[in-house]
Amino acid sequence: MNKKKLIILLSIVVLLITGCSVHKLDNNLGSNIKYFLSHKSSMYNVHFDGYKYYVPKGIKFLSKEEYNSILLDKYDNKYYLFVDVVAYYHKKQIDYKINNNSHYSRVLDYNNKKGYIQIDELKNTYFVQYMYNYSKI
Repeated sequence: MNKKKLIILLSIVVLLITGCSVHKLDNNLGSNIKYFLSHKSSMYNVHFDGYKYYVPKGIKFLSKEEYNSILLDKYDNKYYLFVDVVAYYHKKQIDYKINNNSHYSRVLDYNNKKGYIQIDELKNTYFVQYMYNYSKI
C-alpha cells in the first residue's frame, strides 16, 4: 500500500468520527489529521443508545452488537468501531505512549478530546488504530 492509499484510508477513518467537509488534503498526514479534528461537526447519520456519529458516503454500516459496529468501504475493507461507554462514564483519560517502532504514532488532543493514532506496517499492508473521544476504530 503506497502513501496516497494510506492517506485516503486514514482520511476515511477520521471522517467517520468527525464528519465531512470540503478541504484539499495534502501529503502531510499530521496536518490532515489536525485539520479534521480541529473543526467541530454536528453532522451524524448513525444514532444509537447515547451516542451518534457520521458515516461518510461510500461506507456501509454492516452490523452493531452492543457498542461494537462493523463498517465496510467500497473496497471491501472492514472497519471495527468500538465505543467505550464505561471509560466515558468514569471520564478515564487516555494513557498512550508514542511507539517509535510504528510507521506513524501520535497523541491526539483537540477540542478537549483526547486519543491517539498508530499505524503499523505489516507485510505490505498497514494496520491503523485510531482512538478519539472514547471511540476506537
